[in-house]
Amino acid sequence: MPWHNKVIWSEGMFLRPQHFQQQDRCLEHLVALSLLAQRPYAWGVSRLEIDRALLESGQLAVPSCRGIMPDGTLFNVPEDQDPPPPLRLNKDVRDQIVLLAAPIETEAGAAAEIVSAAGQLGRYQAREISVYDIGQDSLGSKAEIAIGRMRLGLRLASEPAPGWLGIPVARIVEVREQDGRIVLDDAFIPSCIDYTASAQLTGFLRQIEGLMRQRAEALAARVSTGGRGGVSETADFLLLQVVNRLQPVVRHLAEAGGAHPEQLYRDLLAIAGELATFTEETKRPETMPSYRHENLITSFKPVEDAIVRSLTLVMEQTATAISLEELRFGIRRAIIEDRSLLDSAAFILEVSADMDPEQLVRAFRDQSKIGPVEKIRELVNLALPGVPVRARPTAPRQVPYHAGASYFEIDKNHELWRAIDQSGVLTLHVAGTFPNLALTLWAIKR
Repeated sequence: MPWHNKVIWSEGMFLRPQHFQQQDRCLEHLVALSLLAQRPYAWGVSRLEIDRALLESGQLAVPSCRGIMPDGTLFNVPEDQDPPPPLRLNKDVRDQIVLLAAPIETEAGAAAEIVSAAGQLGRYQAREISVYDIGQDSLGSKAEIAIGRMRLGLRLASEPAPGWLGIPVARIVEVREQDGRIVLDDAFIPSCIDYTASAQLTGFLRQIEGLMRQRAEALAARVSTGGRGGVSETADFLLLQVVNRLQPVVRHLAEAGGAHPEQLYRDLLAIAGELATFTEETKRPETMPSYRHENLITSFKPVEDAIVRSLTLVMEQTATAISLEELRFGIRRAIIEDRSLLDSAAFILEVSADMDPEQLVRAFRDQSKIGPVEKIRELVNLALPGVPVRARPTAPRQVPYHAGASYFEIDKNHELWRAIDQSGVLTLHVAGTFPNLALTLWAIKR
């Protein structure tokens, strides 16, 4: 539109103030377009300070802030603009968004703070200042000139404000009836171009960096211990790899600052998605809301919750090896110290020997006997049946796979299991000859 077109200068033209005003508008418009074209959502605050002391008296004040208005206008309070007047609130105000607002510059509007025919105030406050002529050798030459400082204000988003544009900077929970104190929503995230303007986002990044460090240390200890193997240990190793890759990135974001919240949102989405592979039952991330720059809390809260949930999920070891103590006469004893496993776990015998696997399965099933410690001798001497075992076609995914090994599941529904359940001791007798016999008892939590 002509309002933003450049001035055509020519020799001998009659100069008027409008020529310089038009040139300023053209340059400001080009700067604004350049800023807004750099990235999406290139508006918001990069610094925000709210006077907490004034909240006690029912006033909301912003003594310091910096950022870009939605039309691309830069502001820097109090260095380049005066702080907006404190917003006084009635006690009936509840659940309201506060905007840091500025008048919209229009062709028909007043440029300086004068009352126009429509009764509207202008975009700039006119002020007289003394400035030196920097082209002189000395600083003795001064002149009084009029400058304009952009006028800012605080407004409730629910109140009609034609001719103003603004940035959401706070949410009022309530104004207390007793003392008139303003209660702000500490979880609110202002629309910003630098996430460090939000204490909520800054604190969350520090939180997940700490959670990642703790989870990585716990995973590293579990993987280093070894002895579990199988899919469970592989999953721990892969999760450790993911956390080790993500933690330095999150630490950099937390320490460096300066990231746009939309970029931060994308990074957090990627983190939530990767962690979901290991922590969600469906192995898929939940559907997250779209990014909303004017209402950041609705975008970030579900992602934050998903990441914290994944990082604080209790790591449970699903497969536990139980020691089989070898006694005399071919009897082995397993003391199950964690009695909860007797009800909640499946018990698997891993058997290996220097013989054909099919022959091993048949021989072990026929020549082994499982029972409670007080009855094992009776079962062996009288050739009575013990707790049955069922050969499994493959190794359970929770335990390590060993070539040539056979796996048997113990039948917990047998009546003799009740005696094992009461004593917490399982005994096993193996008759016959099994060259280089190796036995491992596994408890696998269901």
